Amino acid sequence: MTETLEIRADAVLDRHAATPLYEQVCRILRDGIDAGRGTLLPSEAALQRRFGISRVTARQALRKLVDEGLIETRQGKGTFVSRGRVRHQLDTPRGFYDELLCQGVIPETTLTAFGARAPRAPGLSTYLERRYLVDGEPLAVVASWLPDAALALGEQVAAERTIYGIVEQGLGHRIARVETTISAEQASAPVAASLALGRGGFALVLLRRSFDEHDALCEISAFHVRPDRYEFVVTAQGPLAGVQTRARPPG
Repeated sequence: MTETLEIRADAVLDRHAATPLYEQVCRILRDGIDAGRGTLLPSEAALQRRFGISRVTARQALRKLVDEGLIETRQGKGTFVSRGRVRHQLDTPRGFYDELLCQGVIPETTLTAFGARAPRAPGLSTYLERRYLVDGEPLAVVASWLPDAALALGEQVAAERTIYGIVEQGLGHRIARVETTISAEQASAPVAASLALGRGGFALVLLRRSFDEHDALCEISAFHVRPDRYEFVVTAQGPLAGVQTRARPPG
């Protein structure tokens, strides 16, 4: 249940102090956030009434908290205490669902499509679509192409198992190698609606190709992820190779 951030009854502004009014409002709101007294921020109009300030001052206070990463605006819903981003480590091959669990995030998944489609690659004609929610909010949508034989496993198995669970446990392929590319693109209308991005919104796109121990391609998945909720991380070990010490060739 969403609760409006509680502002202490004795919280007042000092109009004779050198500290700007919007900074004082920030401090009061920050106190409520740190104390966990709610997740939905008061609107600009509510802050105006509560503190007797202008809309510009209220807007400045909320903008500062947004810039600090403490709150976030969700289109059509209001301004909320920021939930932070999920950090997806790409150093170790791991399923998307498993990576969320490793971050302490328990997603809700919904199978939105399952059936035969034109192959994305030879032998991959079983199509699967899935939507991921976290705390009731959309996080990602995935479109996957799996081996032809996956169709015979049925829709119930597709709904209950992860993609790698279908490939490894259902079909007997062992994932040995994964190729991943990451990009950003303007979401299509269906993806934007599924992720609540708004018209013209952009999504992070992770395109994954998985190969088994015989180097046979056994899965292609395209994950469209909300960029405000997710980030990809790669850790590289030194020493650096081929380091240039000059910013331009010697003239």
